[in-house]
Amino acid sequence: MKDQIKLRFDRAYESYEKVALVQKECAQFLTSTLLKTMPNFSPTSILDLGTGTGYATECLLPLFPRASYTLKDMSDKMLAKAKEKFNPSAQFTFTGGDMETTHFPHIWSLVI
Repeated sequence: MKDQIKLRFDRAYESYEKVALVQKECAQFLTSTLLKTMPNFSPTSILDLGTGTGYATECLLPLFPRASYTLKDMSDKMLAKAKEKFNPSAQFTFTGGDMETTHFPHIWSLVI
């Protein structure tokens, strides 16, 4: 099943920016909700799981320009589109793969 999802996103990467209007609205809504509920939120690092072409990061970057960003997606082609927007640098890291099988110990230690 995941292979099929990855394949579909790999196929759609060129047109995704033009048709993913709901995804853009969701990213904007989530960002505004975050700011309303946590007005003093000032992260030093942000993990964007299932980044696609980077909509959430696009919304967050103007608000948190000094944060470091890790963008992760199972579709290498979608991740490549995100890399076109945000050049790999000390501020941006890009990683492929399935988020369900990736271990993020630093995140879980914050939750517990």
